Amino acid sequence: MKREIGQLILKQIVLFSFVLAGCSSPTNEKSKTVQDVELGKITYSRLDGISGDLFSFEMMTKNNLSDLYLKENYKYSHFKCTPIQDYVVVGSVSIDEEHVEHEMYISSGSFKVCEDESMNTCLRKTQIEALLTDNLSCRLVVGGLFKKSKVIADSIVITRDSILESKNL
Repeated sequence: MKREIGQLILKQIVLFSFVLAGCSSPTNEKSKTVQDVELGKITYSRLDGISGDLFSFEMMTKNNLSDLYLKENYKYSHFKCTPIQDYVVVGSVSIDEEHVEHEMYISSGSFKVCEDESMNTCLRKTQIEALLTDNLSCRLVVGGLFKKSKVIADSIVITRDSILESKNL
């Protein structure tokens, strides 16, 4: 009787292992990060009731990021940059709404400079200009529920001049 129970438990464990293996999507760990990302003209806007200025841009690349985003079933894309002194630079890019122009894949994005990622207290452009001494190095991170986050672009540069020259919409 004990032997039959042991064999039954072993069969259930093996069956459960196959089910788990079938449910997990294969991840392509070999996929490289995109290196040819450029940001279009940066603009900013002040919205009533929201702390700080919101910077907007168009992200351009020769790679179809939307295909990867949708195929791998990611749910978010975060735009993160090196801090400006003690302030974090965080935002997002709408990869799933990407469109093609002149053989370039274009996605819209935005970012803010805030005390922390809660984005409750953020800086205006004039405050950022006073603190910014160098270019910002940024990366695009995607992820989802029960999915490990993944950097898909890590050589994105926001020049100091592009922020200084940004126009208010």
